[in-house]
This record gives sequence, structure tokens and C-alpha cells, in this order.
Amino acid sequence: MFVLRWRSIIILNLSLILFAVNGNTLYGGTPLSLQKAAAGDYYSLQRVVQALRRNGVPDKQIVKSLSELLVSCDSSVRRKAALSLKEIGNSAKPAVGRLADLALEDSEPRVRAAAVLAVGTIGGQDYVHRIGNVLLCDESVHVRAAAASALASASTRDVVPYLLAAFHDQDDDVRAAAVGSLAQLGSLAVASVPSLVALLETNAFRQSRISTDVSYSVPLRYDVIETLGAIGPSAEFAVPYLKEILEADEIDAGVRLRAAGALIQISENTQLGLTVLGEMLKQENVKVKADTLTTLGALGRLAAPLSDLLVSCFEDEDVIVRSSAVSAVAETGVVNDQVLDALHKALLDPDIIVAGSAISALAKVVPSPRQSFLDRAFGASYRHREDPLVEWLRGQVGEAMLIAVGQDAALHYLRSRFSGGTKAEQAEAVQLISWLELPTYYEICVLRDLLGSAMTDVHGAIRERIDMLRDLPSLMGGLGK
Repeated sequence: MFVLRWRSIIILNLSLILFAVNGNTLYGGTPLSLQKAAAGDYYSLQRVVQALRRNGVPDKQIVKSLSELLVSCDSSVRRKAALSLKEIGNSAKPAVGRLADLALEDSEPRVRAAAVLAVGTIGGQDYVHRIGNVLLCDESVHVRAAAASALASASTRDVVPYLLAAFHDQDDDVRAAAVGSLAQLGSLAVASVPSLVALLETNAFRQSRISTDVSYSVPLRYDVIETLGAIGPSAEFAVPYLKEILEADEIDAGVRLRAAGALIQISENTQLGLTVLGEMLKQENVKVKADTLTTLGALGRLAAPLSDLLVSCFEDEDVIVRSSAVSAVAETGVVNDQVLDALHKALLDPDIIVAGSAISALAKVVPSPRQSFLDRAFGASYRHREDPLVEWLRGQVGEAMLIAVGQDAALHYLRSRFSGGTKAEQAEAVQLISWLELPTYYEICVLRDLLGSAMTDVHGAIRERIDMLRDLPSLMGGLGK
């Protein structure tokens, strides 16, 4: 929920994005090469690949160059190339054979894991059996877990026998990955329901990683119950077992709320599940309330009967509860005066996280005309411009504007705010324009046009943004300073 997209403050080094394709030169005679980008971290390589794709370099050429990196003597380069091909998706099919070979044969487990994830995304149903063999036979826990996750991408019942076989794996993380893939398959995984019910009593835990060095334990039972819910009405066999959990006197709160959510997804009679979740939402325990709100948000329109109770949580003292309630209300699809008034009030919340959640929510539910929404979204970004998390908020505002009115209308609005704005408003408009996902050359043209009406103190910020954009490959040799 709190993913920070720092695109507007990352300056790509020119040497990082020089990229050679087939020995040819592109963009004004400047050679382009991914080799140097691959020497950095994975996210550096991803930023370069995204910039190249956004600015017109054909996927075929990018895939060819990434495929050449798959035979690098540096295992970290092979791994990063495999993950980058995964992100390209179907257009990377020419590389899937080489990736499949890596998944089976590479000496480094991290490379095999990245390769099998890529094969799942790119190869789909054609590679089910090869991925299944990796799941059942690889000696590395990390690779087996990756193979279990990769099978979900095939979206076919053919993967279910492999995933059920993984229930017998000695490692809980592999078993959890198999359960998670069954959840992604939804109703296609109906054959797994009896096996999932048998796992309801498990005391196993999986590790959920926050970072490379930080993780925490999550009961596998949570995943099992959520997967039954994801399978939906086809998992009716599990209903008596879920009711038994809800009727137990002493039960873990996390198990209880997940069982209620699953019951709502599976059964036509949702009253019992909604009653349980409503009771949990009234508890004083902040974590229980926040987790319940997350469950209600995931239920979407099925949680609509509790919309009034969700709105009441907008006044909670805890910021996570308030922001989770705002997000959950938007997912219910309920749009009435009470909801809109509450979301407008949340937009003025002194906490930037709540304000950002309200912006995202309003973009989904606010009816036309949308001029007032644009004004409110801009105002929220402007008010929090000194907050350390303002780049996250700007990302929320930019995305919300794109959802609400589209790129052209959002750009027109920000240009109008710039032309009639104060120095601070002009600076904020420039920052928000950078989040509209404009083609690089077009954004530079827009910014150059704004220079003519910009206040003197804003010139520096505009020129700094232009200089950053000029380093992107689509502009090489094409634009002068």
C-alpha cells in the first residue's frame, strides 16, 4: 500500500542507459547497451528497460539483448536479465527456450529461481510440465517455491496435480507457495478443495519477507483459508468447516476473520460472515481492526452492507485504521452522499497517508463532472508539499488523475493551474506533470513551453527536470539544450 515510486527524483546516469542492439546505433548515432545497466542492481536495469520501451525501442531488440545477457559468466547478470524478460511478458517468447534451460541447468539457485518465474509468465501452458518437474525435483527450496509460484501463471487445471504434490514438500515455504498459486487459479483449483480442508488444522508457518534481512512468520492456515475463499462457490465443500471455525469459543483472531471472509466468498448466505466481521471491526485492538478492514476491502462489493460501519472508522485515532477504512469503502462500490462527504473530509486529514488513500478512493467513486476532484487532489498535494512522503502522495495524485479524467485532461488541468498559479503552485504543477506518464520527448516540450510563463524562481526546477529527461535514450541526438 505504501509503495514509493521515485521516478521523478531518480536521475538516470547517461552511461547506465547506453545500449547496443545488433551492433547498430540508434537515436542520433549514439550506441545503446544494456550491459552497463545489468552491472548495477536489478531496479537500475528495470528503469532502463522501461525507459527504452516507453520511448519506442522495439521489444524484439530489447529481448534479443537481454537474451544475450543470459549467457553471462556473472550469475547476478543472468538473474537480472531473466527477471527483466519476465517483466516484458509475452513479447519475450523468443527467449523462453533459453530461460527454460537455465531453470533446469544453471548452477546458481537464484538464477534458476528467476528463470523459472520468467518461464511461467512467458511460456504459460506450454511449459507446465517442465516447471512442474522443477517444483518436484530441484534441490533448492528457493527454486521449488519459485516454481510453485510460476505455475499459477499458466492458468490451467493441469497445474493442480503438481501443486497438490507440493503439499508434501518438507519445506513450509514451498507448501505456502503452492497454496498461494491455487488461490490465483480461483475456480480452476476446485479439485484441491478437499486437500485444502485437510490443511485447515496445520500448525505450520511460512516466512513473509519485508526485505532481504527482515522477515516475519505467518500461519500457513491463513493462506489455506484465503485460498478456499478465492476458489469461491466451487469450494462449497469447505463451508461446514469454516462455520465450525467461526462457532469455536477460542480461536485466533486472524483465523476467525479469514474464515468469515472466505465464507462470504463461498456461500450464498453471507450474513454470518458479515456479522463476524462487523463485530471484529468494533474491537479496540488496532491490529484486528486494520486486518478486518483489509479483509473487507478484498471482499469488494460483497462488503457493501457494512459501508456505514466502514465510514465510522474514518474517525479512528489510528492512522492505519483510517487509511485502511478509506481504501475499503472505495472497493465496496457504494457511492452516496454520506460516503462522498466522508471521503472529502478524509482528503483534508492531517496525515499524508490518509489523504493519499482518499485521493485514490475518490478517483474510483466520484461521479462526473470531475473538476472539483482535480482541485481537491491538487490541493492535497500542495498542502503536503513539505512532507517527507510527498513524492508518494504525488504518485497517488498523478495516478488518480489518470484514472479520473485521462492523460490529456489531466495535463490540460495542470497547465492551467501553472499559468494562473503562485510560485509554489507552479512548482507543484511541474512536479505532478512528471507523474502523468507522458512520453519523454513530449514532457520536455511541455516543460519548455511552461518556461515562457514561469516565475523566475521556478525556472531552476523546470530546467533540472528537463536536464534529467534529456538523459533518457529516446532523446539522444534528437534535442539540444
